[in-house]
Amino acid sequence: MPTAWGPLTDEQLEARRIVGINAETVTHTSANDIPGHYGPQQDDTWDLDRFTQQLKVDFHQNEPYDAVFSLVGVDASIANAFRRILVAEVPTLAIEDVFVFNNTSIIQDEVLAHRLGLIPLTGGEEGLQWMRWFRKPPPKDDYAAQATFEEEGHDPSESVPSDYNTVVMTLDVECRWATTELDGRDGKALAKAGSTDPEER
Repeated sequence: MPTAWGPLTDEQLEARRIVGINAETVTHTSANDIPGHYGPQQDDTWDLDRFTQQLKVDFHQNEPYDAVFSLVGVDASIANAFRRILVAEVPTLAIEDVFVFNNTSIIQDEVLAHRLGLIPLTGGEEGLQWMRWFRKPPPKDDYAAQATFEEEGHDPSESVPSDYNTVVMTLDVECRWATTELDGRDGKALAKAGSTDPEER
C-alpha cells in the first residue's frame, strides 16, 4: 500500500458518508468497501462483521400497511437492491388488461392502455385482504412456459378471473370541442387563435 498518502480530510470523509442529492445528479454513490480498493493509509476491503455492525434500520413509521424507514451504513447499490425487491414482492393493484371497444381519440389503443397501467390505484385494506393472487397463464403457443407453469403446481382456479382476484373498471369519457350552444365559446376558433388551455377549448 502506498505510504505517501495522507489521512482523509473531513471533507473526504463526509463525501464517503453521505449521498448527495442535487438538482439533476446524485453524487457519492460508489462504494469503496470492495475487495481490492484501498484508501489513503487504510484498508477498505469488505468485511461481513463490519457490515453487520454498521448496518442500521431506523423506522420513522411502521404500520401494518405503511412503513417509512432509513437504511444507515449501507451502500447505495445495496439500498437499491432492497428497493427493487420491495417493488417486485409487495402485492399491488394495477391495470394489466385493457379491452378497447371504441376509441375515437388521437391516442392509440396501445399508448392509452400503457398510460392506464401507470395509474397508481389504492383500495380499502379490507378489500385487499380478502383478494387472492391471480396468476396469468402463459400463452397457449409457448409450450415451455406452459410446462413450467404446470410443474410449479399452481391451483387452476388462480388463473381464472373471478370476483376474488380481479377488479373490473369501466372508463366512459368523451372529449369534444367546446361549442357556443353548450359552453358559450367556440373551442375550434380559440384553438386557431393560439389557445393551448384544454379546459378552455
